[in-house]
Amino acid sequence: MQAWHDVHAGATSMVMSRPREVSGRTSYELLVDAVPTIDGPVVDLACGDGFLIAALRRRPDLQNVMGVDLNTAELRAARQRLGPREALLRSNATALPFATSSVSVVTAHFSLMLLLPLEDALAEIARALQPAGSLVAVVPGPIREDVPNGWPALRSAFAETLADHPVEVPPIQDNRILDPDTRATLLDAAGLTVTTNQRTELLDRADPAVAFDQLWLTYGPEVFPQSAQEVLRDRLRHELDERTGNDGLVPMVHTVDLVVANPNQRDRRVA
Repeated sequence: MQAWHDVHAGATSMVMSRPREVSGRTSYELLVDAVPTIDGPVVDLACGDGFLIAALRRRPDLQNVMGVDLNTAELRAARQRLGPREALLRSNATALPFATSSVSVVTAHFSLMLLLPLEDALAEIARALQPAGSLVAVVPGPIREDVPNGWPALRSAFAETLADHPVEVPPIQDNRILDPDTRATLLDAAGLTVTTNQRTELLDRADPAVAFDQLWLTYGPEVFPQSAQEVLRDRLRHELDERTGNDGLVPMVHTVDLVVANPNQRDRRVA
């Protein structure tokens, strides 16, 4: 995971800044709009290249925003985007450098599933939040296969390549957080009660080359050796050709879940 981010810093914002829901908002803007009005600190967890921090700071009441990420390449990219004075910290999500009950809001865009071990990370978020604080997160929803959509192309091409070129796929993320019911149970066990769970569809139409780049900038393709990656590239291009519309563009349909959770005051840990 860290080696991938060393090479692909900023990949998430590159992909997810394009698709928009029906009113024109990106998933970043959905998250920003869901952050309550506060006067305390905001921590953007797994902040990546700082794209969400910049969006948060466009709200006048969200000027005290800190970014946390474990990857130094992502933090360098965030520093370049945000400037030298922004508070950016290198830390593991399972050992956050914040006092108990000191943070008003924790944000997490496309990152909760990557925080391992998940239970420890969620417990740390709950510990750091103030009693009236909020976790505001966007996580991926299920991939739509019942409508024209380029995203299933990667799943199909990956499965075929894996069958012909077996490799051990490392544990990259904890998919339990992607299921709404399981997510609510996990958050409750950590001391957080889900108060918002909103599924939204985001749409984009991309040139096949752009669609290919978006799909390749995921964690899966580079688990293969170079020879198998070439096979995967050919299969993915073929799958995208099959999904290209009459306008020469590939529909890219994303579903995302906007999740807001608040401390339930049970079992709050003392630092």
